[in-house]
Amino acid sequence: MILAVNRMGDERESLRQELLNLSGITSVVFSSEAPTQDNENNRHFKLLDADQNNSQSQLLNYHNMDYGFFEAYQVKPLAGRLFDQNYGSDEISTVEDGQPAGKASAILNYSALAKFGFANAQQAVGQTIEANIRGQQHFEIIGVIPDIYFRSINFGIRPSVYTLNPLRFYVASLTFETNNPAQLRIQIEQIWKKHVPMQPINLQFLDSMMEAQYNDERIQTRLFSAFSLLAIIIACLGLYGLAAFTTERRTKEIGIRKVMGARVRDIVGLLIWQFSKPVLIANLVAWPIASLAMLNWLENFSYRIDPLWLIPICLTVGLSLLLIAWITVGGNAASVARANPNKALRQD
Repeated sequence: MILAVNRMGDERESLRQELLNLSGITSVVFSSEAPTQDNENNRHFKLLDADQNNSQSQLLNYHNMDYGFFEAYQVKPLAGRLFDQNYGSDEISTVEDGQPAGKASAILNYSALAKFGFANAQQAVGQTIEANIRGQQHFEIIGVIPDIYFRSINFGIRPSVYTLNPLRFYVASLTFETNNPAQLRIQIEQIWKKHVPMQPINLQFLDSMMEAQYNDERIQTRLFSAFSLLAIIIACLGLYGLAAFTTERRTKEIGIRKVMGARVRDIVGLLIWQFSKPVLIANLVAWPIASLAMLNWLENFSYRIDPLWLIPICLTVGLSLLLIAWITVGGNAASVARANPNKALRQD
């Protein structure tokens, strides 16, 4: 569960302790954002070499995480370690103007390695980067973690730095083990009212927040599916009516063909081929337009299928449309082809 604590102030730690006393709560960790809440928090960081000369500044995304945050989300380091209270030097302290740079710790994600020219995760551990956060700070890189998604996968992964700045803790992540989350939520609300009686609680389940990220895509999928199905039904009705009209006009021709020895399947095949040609032409016109529209839509995503996959997709759709057309026309054509040719030839 994700609990907003941006206005807690000094009550934050006491709130944590009372939440941890609840049966079912296994951990309470703070952070500047929870997954799905990633904002454009950008800061310039510089890598300091052995001679303390500043390298080129890199604009990176950064987050502030509490002790135990990565452990709560089961994120393990690729190299080095995570924030640990036993070391006593990970947290950022305020540095006034004119004072020496502060000492704190930082963790990089894998994508940030290339920004500083590190060949691998182990090479980054122990290096120092500099940034202005609560005054000038020198951050020792204590660890490197895998790339993790804080936002929808639509946005991809950004090179990021993780620091420990309690002044920027705005949300709490509560992990729990219980068969009755509704009852646990009530208990959490009671504790919240005790500490912040004048402020309504903002408590959400993380899985619901993650699902909400993809609401637009889910709605688009349903709309496209509904309108596509409606278009297919309307096309089938039109195709069936056109087939009925055509076979009615060619009733005598069909009768003569049967008298001359044509089989039912020959007549059905003739009529199906007649209607297959416009369907094939329509596919050849639609494929480039649909492909361009699809490629343009995929540009909104950081991760997308290979454009070559559109070729088998278009072929599959084309064959499906042909099959629908054959079923629609074939049923009507077969009933006419089976009719007695004498009746057809006697018609005026």
